[in-house]
Amino acid sequence: MSVLTEAAAKIHADRRYTVNASAHAFLTGLGLPLAISEDICAATFDEPLCLYQGGITVIPSSALESLNNDLLYLPWLRDGYITIASGACGDPIAIDVKTTRMAYVFHDEMNHLAPDLVPSKHVVHTPLSYHDFWHLATRYDIALHDPQVGESGLDTWLSLSGYAGVPVDSDQAESTWGRGMRVSA
Repeated sequence: MSVLTEAAAKIHADRRYTVNASAHAFLTGLGLPLAISEDICAATFDEPLCLYQGGITVIPSSALESLNNDLLYLPWLRDGYITIASGACGDPIAIDVKTTRMAYVFHDEMNHLAPDLVPSKHVVHTPLSYHDFWHLATRYDIALHDPQVGESGLDTWLSLSGYAGVPVDSDQAESTWGRGMRVSA
């Protein structure tokens, strides 16, 4: 079980997690590695997964294909960015299929589609792989739902662990890492 699926299981302990076959076929058909596709599909099946005090919402896998094929998202999808979550201000959080690193898309730029649009210029390319990103993004929620930490021990856990989390929107991501360039995997 990966960290995203583990967090989902702790947050929604009563849910049974199965892989959404249609979403899995969509993601692997775009070139996403099998393990990452399975993780996304198993963690979110048919309802959003809110993490990090609502700062990040993982999109239900059952909605990924229609969302990414929407007119606003399509230029990024064609350039290899699959939106799988959103930040607190609505900025898409995507996985770069070419590198399997996570990226933040400036949603304000999505409303200004021009014929000469270069989607990768409106993206913050993080240095974090899919697994590293979700490890950081889910640690808060995993601790919160851990019976040994829980809500009462969360402040102590936060101070002792030095937990910094991940940015919740493109502006925070840009101030953390800069826009950066797309790099090879």
